[in-house]
Amino acid sequence: MMQPAAENTAKTRSHRKSRVGVVIADAKQKTVRVRLDLLVKHSKYGKYMKTQKNIHVHDELNVCKAGDVVEITECRPISKTKSWRVARKIRESAAS
Repeated sequence: MMQPAAENTAKTRSHRKSRVGVVIADAKQKTVRVRLDLLVKHSKYGKYMKTQKNIHVHDELNVCKAGDVVEITECRPISKTKSWRVARKIRESAAS
């Protein structure tokens, strides 16, 4: 029996990556920059090192401000640098 197409897309979307990060810049329209703190294992020595990665994230409603903690999810490429979108705001910044 064939499954409806809606069920197939729901199953594939559940495998999208999701990360939690801090908004570091909100100057652009519908775009925020989010800093992800990562632990990377050193290839030779095996020690875990802290690294940071800054990602451009799509914020459709312009609700995120600098300092907010947000959850982001992977999506289709929206522009040259944006392939993530804001899923939800976890915590507001202390300054606002």
